[in-house]
Amino acid sequence: MALAPITLLAFALVGYVTAFIGGGHSGTVYSRRAPPPCAIEKHATKLQASQAGEEAWAKETYGDEVKVSISNAKNIPEAFHALWESICMGNPAALLFPNCAEIPDQATAEAMLEHLEVAKDSCTIFGTDIVVNLNPAGPCPTFEVKKVVAGGSYGGSSDGATSVGGFNFNFADDDAWDDDWDIDRSLLGEEDGTAAQRKREQLATDEEILAATKEWNEQVICRMGVCPFATSAERAGLPLGRVHYPISRAERSEEIYRDYWAQVALLIDSPPKELSTTLLITPNFGLHNVEGFDMFSNSLTQPLEPLGVERYIQLVFFHPEYCFRDGQDRLGDAGAANYARRSPLPMINILRTDQVRTGQKGIPTGLVYTQNEKTLAEIGVSRLQTMLDSCDWSGLEGTAVDRKAIPYFETARQVTEEWNQRFGIESAPTPPVVAAANPPAPSTEGKCPMDGNPEDKMAMLLQLQERVAKGGSPEEMERTMAAIDALLADM
Repeated sequence: MALAPITLLAFALVGYVTAFIGGGHSGTVYSRRAPPPCAIEKHATKLQASQAGEEAWAKETYGDEVKVSISNAKNIPEAFHALWESICMGNPAALLFPNCAEIPDQATAEAMLEHLEVAKDSCTIFGTDIVVNLNPAGPCPTFEVKKVVAGGSYGGSSDGATSVGGFNFNFADDDAWDDDWDIDRSLLGEEDGTAAQRKREQLATDEEILAATKEWNEQVICRMGVCPFATSAERAGLPLGRVHYPISRAERSEEIYRDYWAQVALLIDSPPKELSTTLLITPNFGLHNVEGFDMFSNSLTQPLEPLGVERYIQLVFFHPEYCFRDGQDRLGDAGAANYARRSPLPMINILRTDQVRTGQKGIPTGLVYTQNEKTLAEIGVSRLQTMLDSCDWSGLEGTAVDRKAIPYFETARQVTEEWNQRFGIESAPTPPVVAAANPPAPSTEGKCPMDGNPEDKMAMLLQLQERVAKGGSPEEMERTMAAIDALLADM
């Protein structure tokens, strides 16, 4: 029988073994995470020389009137965070990214500018008072943050008479432009509605916001089972790791962009077991303007593919008035499915791409939506809205999405039989229960080791991953990796 495809864990294991048996000199073993000391010293010397040259170029180009920042950003999310932080400060600046290998050429830097262009539609000052452009003459990717000042110029001079590194630029007056205009702000949804005002008053402190959000996550997402891969409000993912709940009190889009990219960078830089997924809560942004929040959300998904950010993260958005835009009737009683994404406050869920793809192997996404819609419709829009307004989910007691109707258990049996024949395995340890909210797992005595519900299979995968992390003999590792391959093939 052909071997199942080697998993990412297998690649990691092979990489570790190769580094162990093939590296070093004088009895010293080096891995990719620990280069030889001489390499570190050479790299540090090269960086110091490079930074000195970049600083000299920046001083000659911009003088002392423009703040120059030599950024240590090592990936695009960190670079975006630095850019938005500078935009929020609102002062002329030049940002250089010598260490960001993910910006290898002008085309990538221009793609970053395209995202900023999309973001302008959601912003207050960016695009009107603040603009960003590239300096192609820079020794590395160089972005210039320019301020529009009195007289229609960029930069440090109000009269546009002098030029500081190109940061002053006069606009010709537009006779057709009318500064004396006003609009009805209520047309933009910028006046608090009754429900939004109640929610703002009800969840005034960070402690209240966290309590309400975690309770919603525990009761709706985990216990009711809207997300079949969630285990509890505190821990989620494969492997299980902490769920992070940062709160941004920012009101302007520029500040939310800054805080969002900071959280993306933090997630990427953290081990999965320490930080598995992030729910960024924005209580003062988009609460009473779901259309504006939706436009903002679209701007966050825009750079995922063209800039390769999707290899790190996937995004899911929640809002008290969220509405699926799938071409189906989502109004009135037909809108129960919307409550799969309706949370007490606006939130941005930042997920790890590798974990999402692993989870999707277990249950097709379309099937998840279908089952959620059926269960939520049985509860009813009126009851769901009452629970959302009151942040009281006790009415969901005993209600859960039925995932047992997934038609792949026969395939699981076949895979298990092949697995047993190949390795002579007659049984497997009983997997632990993933979430405390789940009922005790039924006995597996006399059953095929991969029988059971998806939660049991995910728990088994976690157990096998932990076994790989602990190590063992080559024979044990081979059997463990084969078990993981079989389990993922089943999923």
